[in-house]
Amino acid sequence: MKNFSRKIAAVTVMGAVILGSFSAVQSASAAAGDANDLGSFSITPTTGKVDGSHNTEFGTMLYSHSATTGCPVGYRGQSGTFIFQDGVTKGPIATARKTSTTLYGSTGLDGSPIFADQSFSIPTNNPFVSVRAWPTVGVVNPGAFELRYYCFSLSTNVDYANDKYFSIPMTLSADSTTWSVYTPVVAEASTLSLAAVSNDDSTVTLTSTVKDESSAVAIEAVGDIEFLDGTGTVIGSAAVTNGVATLTTPVLSDGAYTFTSRFVSGSETLSGSTSGAFTVNIGETSGSTTISVVVPTGSGALSLQGVASAITLSTAAVDTVSNTLKASGSLGSTVVTDTRQLGTVAWSLTGSVGDFVNTTDATKTIDGKALGWVPAVVGFDNAGVAGAAVSAVTAGLTSPSPLAIGSVVDGKITTTTGATLNFEAPANTAAGSYATTLTLTLI
Repeated sequence: MKNFSRKIAAVTVMGAVILGSFSAVQSASAAAGDANDLGSFSITPTTGKVDGSHNTEFGTMLYSHSATTGCPVGYRGQSGTFIFQDGVTKGPIATARKTSTTLYGSTGLDGSPIFADQSFSIPTNNPFVSVRAWPTVGVVNPGAFELRYYCFSLSTNVDYANDKYFSIPMTLSADSTTWSVYTPVVAEASTLSLAAVSNDDSTVTLTSTVKDESSAVAIEAVGDIEFLDGTGTVIGSAAVTNGVATLTTPVLSDGAYTFTSRFVSGSETLSGSTSGAFTVNIGETSGSTTISVVVPTGSGALSLQGVASAITLSTAAVDTVSNTLKASGSLGSTVVTDTRQLGTVAWSLTGSVGDFVNTTDATKTIDGKALGWVPAVVGFDNAGVAGAAVSAVTAGLTSPSPLAIGSVVDGKITTTTGATLNFEAPANTAAGSYATTLTLTLI
């Protein structure tokens, strides 16, 4: 609802450590959740040289090792640190620890958290942390391997298959000179698009593009793209070049064919992805598609402009026939603009006044019924129509009366309206200048 008030003076209207991507040669027993794997185990340093040159003081592999727990009950006969690859031990890197080993930190054999470092025996190297730079029993190949801290059940025997151990995934450099704790690579997400074009020879050319996560641009990618038919069967594959791979199908019979594509990443730094389906027609086939659009509600607005700031009626004169004082004037043109949607509720522009009050002596008033009007619309291209005439004295504008009313009309958005204002008061009304407020309300 909008109110527009104007005053009438002198009768005046004032209107919104996972190992999943660890090398395939890693032993299955090193997988997360293995029954032998006791939990978190850490070492320092996390990288070093096979020849021990990283440890300038002792020339050994490790400075320290630790775990938040100790060896479990039933597996406290002895402990040892070993390198494993492909499920086979390549030899120890530390001296075996027995329950009697108490001078070199916590071995975990009493159930206390495991911890030992070289400082326990400085200036002599602590052989229970690391006694050598690299195992000498077996050859460790470049790639994935494990460092295992074993908790053996017996002090006289070791059982690699059934005894318990802590495990750290490791990797050896391609030149076999540097080892390090394995850090899983977080693969960048990819998206895949597919386009299919039928050719004049009844083949289909499929083009699939590897894009970044935003699906905006093609990216460099290592790997292959497999192309699948509507049943999910791979019909061929092609290497990705500059982010794109293409494949042309054999000759197909007439009909509609649906294809998808699948990016098989050849790099651990980029994830694989699958495209959406694409359907193409071969031969004299036809298809149809449904196009839909939503038109939201609540668009457009209803407004009023042009309300005069002040209107002065003519000086009241005595009408000898009715024995009353009469005056008149014009409300002026006001414009209702309705840009709302078709089907919106109808609008109305109404006006009402209060009593007239003498501008110098507030005790002197004239009943608001003294003002009436004759509404009209201006021109011929209006969306609304004029309200009914309201006579002065008998009815007046003391109650809201329609100046204009209208509905949303296709192609018409404005209604220009006005009114002739008629004032009629008793002939014995005290002389003076009177004013009232005319309120125009558009709803």
